[in-house]
Amino acid sequence: MIVAASVWTRVNGECPPLKNVRATIVEVNEMGFYLTEYFNEMNDAMKIVDETLDAICPFDSKTEELLKFALSIKARSAPCVRKHFKGAKKEGASDEEIAYVFALTMRESAGADDCWTHSVIKDCIEETGGSAGPDCDVETKTDCCGSEPEPATVETDASCCGGSC
Repeated sequence: MIVAASVWTRVNGECPPLKNVRATIVEVNEMGFYLTEYFNEMNDAMKIVDETLDAICPFDSKTEELLKFALSIKARSAPCVRKHFKGAKKEGASDEEIAYVFALTMRESAGADDCWTHSVIKDCIEETGGSAGPDCDVETKTDCCGSEPEPATVETDASCCGGSC
């Protein structure tokens, strides 16, 4: 918000009304003003990355748009979700395919958040020598893939599924 307000002030010479700050953020993202103005080398580097990815993409255009749609959801980028939702539709994705990718993204995000949070809490309990409560066995946990609980170890804490997800 501060960056958007600064850009607004630079462009318009005044502080933005609060209701315009959100629109300004979208404008800054869409026109790339800030990076172009202050760090154009980043834009140039990203163009090279984009060109490289385009050249080696192993997916058809519909699948690529669905992947970008999922990543945009996880990144919480409203302009990107809109762009790749429309792109997936343009490339022939059905409403059912888009809904599935949406649901899958939300499920995998929830599982990852759950696993990560349990790992952090377990570390906190171990660091403080405390207890999570009378019904909590910190030596086992249920994994994000619905598998049977497995012993919590350094190897499995990095990924609740032992690296298989």
